[in-house]
Amino acid sequence: MDKKQRNPSLLTLYSVLKDFRAEYTDFEALASYYEHHYRVEFGENIILKHFLLTCDVDPRMRAKENVMHYWKMLHSLEVIKREYAALRKSAKLPPDHPTRVRNRRKQLEYLRLENTINQHLTHLHHEFLRELKLKKAARKKQVHSPAAEEKEDGAPAAEDEEALDTEDREEEAEGAPAEDPAVEEKMMEEQAPAEEERKKKLLEQQKRKLLPLRRKEKVLKIRKKWMVQQMKTQLLPLKNSKSLKRRRKKREWK
Repeated sequence: MDKKQRNPSLLTLYSVLKDFRAEYTDFEALASYYEHHYRVEFGENIILKHFLLTCDVDPRMRAKENVMHYWKMLHSLEVIKREYAALRKSAKLPPDHPTRVRNRRKQLEYLRLENTINQHLTHLHHEFLRELKLKKAARKKQVHSPAAEEKEDGAPAAEDEEALDTEDREEEAEGAPAEDPAVEEKMMEEQAPAEEERKKKLLEQQKRKLLPLRRKEKVLKIRKKWMVQQMKTQLLPLKNSKSLKRRRKKREWK
């Protein structure tokens, strides 16, 4: 695409892709910054755009080559997707329409840029994961080093000492003198009134809980009686009317 036809919002992307060299990226520094700083402060989940911006701003990141280039690629990728979706509106135009032809060229250019950015980001992803795996393997080697084995050998001795201490304490407890029965009786006598008071409090609490239930039962009984009386009062006129009709019929037959 000619420079005149390029989208102004993507001019920075063209300059970034022109000067970008993947071999200048220090993937080991990115992985170490993630392990020692980013993961501690923001958790294990990486939001790539936030991670790159943090790397560029944080002075603890020692190698910042290509960091902002990757960030600009991500930002431009969002612009490309938005512009590509806007160009789809011209699909309703005739195939030979100049606007549709021009938009078709732009779409092809956007696809080319998107593929280029995705290639660079995929390379970043793979190299970053590879460095993390190397660091993890190095940590495992340090754990299984001779110094660590010496520590492991010394661990059982410490455990044996702790076991001996616990046994000595148990023996001392077994050899302790038993309590006087008179003292135990006094303790029981002192505790008896406290237990009685506690039982009384529990009974009072139960009574308080049962009071509203009993009141509800009484109210329900009263309502039932009232309903029965109402039914009787409503049915009495009907019964009287029926009895009158029967009497009249009997008289007529007579």
